[in-house]
Amino acid sequence: MKCWDMRSINVGFANGAEVGLKIAENFKESDMVTLLKKYADGNVIGGNILTIICANPDTFTNAQLNPEKYDLIRVRTGGWNEFYITFFTAHQKHLERRIYYHAP
Repeated sequence: MKCWDMRSINVGFANGAEVGLKIAENFKESDMVTLLKKYADGNVIGGNILTIICANPDTFTNAQLNPEKYDLIRVRTGGWNEFYITFFTAHQKHLERRIYYHAP
């Protein structure tokens, strides 16, 4: 993701340059504070918009198999929030490929 860390994207990019990450459901609050501080200081991954989805891989899999049990899961993508189970399969697969951020 360091390839997103360039002045032409970080400054003056009118519509934003989103970096989308996922974190595990047990991600520590203190690690989130550290991540956000580093991101705000420009020391982590670049881009000028950060979106974070909090869900374990098995949560997404189970939501696809049993959508009625996971009808409250919302995800952020492309500037809007949406219920995960309402996404087309291709969009769900796209979210599955997002990088999981693990605290150092």
